[in-house]
Amino acid sequence: MAPRCIIIFFALFHATQSFSAPTHADLFGGVGRLYKGISAPDQSLSNLEKASVLVVGIGGVGSWVAEALCRSGVGSLALCDLDDVCVSNINRQVQATVPTVGQMKVDALSSHLLSINPDLRITKIMDFVTASNIDSVCDFSPFTVVVDCIDDARDKAAIINKCQEMGTTVVTVGGGAGLRDPTLIAIKDITKAGDDKLLFWVRKHLRQKYGFPGGPKNGQKNNHRPKKWGVWAVSSEERSPPSETPLPPGPGGSLRRCDSSLGTAVFTTGALGFAAASKVVEMIVHEDLIKVDVRKKETEGGID
Repeated sequence: MAPRCIIIFFALFHATQSFSAPTHADLFGGVGRLYKGISAPDQSLSNLEKASVLVVGIGGVGSWVAEALCRSGVGSLALCDLDDVCVSNINRQVQATVPTVGQMKVDALSSHLLSINPDLRITKIMDFVTASNIDSVCDFSPFTVVVDCIDDARDKAAIINKCQEMGTTVVTVGGGAGLRDPTLIAIKDITKAGDDKLLFWVRKHLRQKYGFPGGPKNGQKNNHRPKKWGVWAVSSEERSPPSETPLPPGPGGSLRRCDSSLGTAVFTTGALGFAAASKVVEMIVHEDLIKVDVRKKETEGGID
C-alpha cells in the first residue's frame, strides 16, 4: 500500500505544480493569436500587458468592460465607483451574487478579477466621477484609455471634456435600460450615434458647456455631415420604450432595490460592455489610440 500512496502523492504534487503559476502567455495567448495578422502575438500581448485602462462606473456595462479587459490580458485596471452591490444588480452585473450583496462593488469586482489574473494591477477609486469633482477624483492623463460607463449626461460630458484636455483616449457608452436586442449595438463616433437619447444629451452638454462644435442648423439636418470628434461611442440603434411608473421601494433594509423604471438584461448591458472592450483592445493592439479632436468655441458658462 505504501508505494501506491507514494505514487498517488507524487502524481497529485506534479499536477499541482504544473498549474500553480501559469504565465501571462498561458492565460492570454489566445488573444495574441487572434491579432497575429496585425502584429506578432507576443507584441500584441505585450501592448495589452503594458496598458492601463480606467473604467468609470462598474455596473451593468462597466463590470463587463472590466471582465473582458481582464480576460484579454490588459495589465492594469482602475475601477471607479462608490456604490455597493444591490440584490437587484444580480441580473446584470459581474460582481453581483447573493454572497456579495452589501459589499462595495469595487471590492467585489477586484476579488473576482484577481481570481482570473492574480498578477492584474488594480487601482480602486472609491468615488463617483461628477462634473463638480472631476478635477479631484483622479488624474486621467496616465491612462492608456478611459472607458465611461456612467449614466448621467452632465458627468459623461465632463469626463469626455477632461480627456480632451488631458490628451487621453476615451470610449463612452450609451444607455442600456429598456434594450432587448444585443444585435443592434454599434460602435461609432459620438457625432454619429443619433439613436441614443443619453448620448444626445451628452453632445448637447459638450457643445453648450464645453464649446464642442455645434450641430446642424434649422433646415440643414438632412444634409449635415458633422466632423468626427474622436470619441468612440458604443450604443444601440434599438428604440427603447418610454419610461413606465417607477417601481415601489423594495422591502427589507439592506437588500435595497436599484432598479430603474425600465427593465434591464445582461444580454444587452453585457453586449454594450463587450463591444466597448473590443474597441479598447483593438486600439491598444493596433497602437492607434484615437484622441478627442475638436476645435472648441467660446462659451458663456454652461447650460441649465
